[in-house]
Amino acid sequence: MNSSAPDSPAGGRAAGLEAVFGRLAEQGREMAALAAGPDEALDARAEGVSAWSVAQQLEHLGLTGGKVLDAIDAILRDPATPPRGRPNPAGWMVLLAGRIPRGRVETRPEWAPPESSPERARRGVAALGARTAALAERAGELAAARATRAHPRLGQFNACRWLRFLIIHQEHHLRLVRDIRAAAGSPPRPAAGA
Repeated sequence: MNSSAPDSPAGGRAAGLEAVFGRLAEQGREMAALAAGPDEALDARAEGVSAWSVAQQLEHLGLTGGKVLDAIDAILRDPATPPRGRPNPAGWMVLLAGRIPRGRVETRPEWAPPESSPERARRGVAALGARTAALAERAGELAAARATRAHPRLGQFNACRWLRFLIIHQEHHLRLVRDIRAAAGSPPRPAAGA
């Protein structure tokens, strides 16, 4: 039996992944519109919101999103590997709440942009968008994969949980970006087609 047939559990997950990839595409369009803005808008900061600029938020999303997609790629290379575990309590809280609480968290150095760089932010957003779009073509494989990979703080995630986390994490940082832009006197979201 084809594990991604519509009447199989994996087939149902594959169908649900259409909505997941739709949301990721919406977020990708918002990130691309933000990245296409002028350097001054990308260098905007609001210390009361975050220590990072808009560009640093976007670059962080490119870096961490790439790591999420690396974990999913590893799962897809060996999808039948038995799961190594589940999300830990903090992981379940994030996944079930659909939000990451606000607050300053120590970010791993490899995921913390050292300074505002609009060009690095643009490259990171473009690369993440291309990889996410390519992954959408593999929804059946994603839904059927049993293997897991560890998040550094939240426990083991399978491919579908990694995608849910990606949406949650991107939305967390996009909310920060909207608040930074609003504090700087810009519209929270870029104009359509900008």
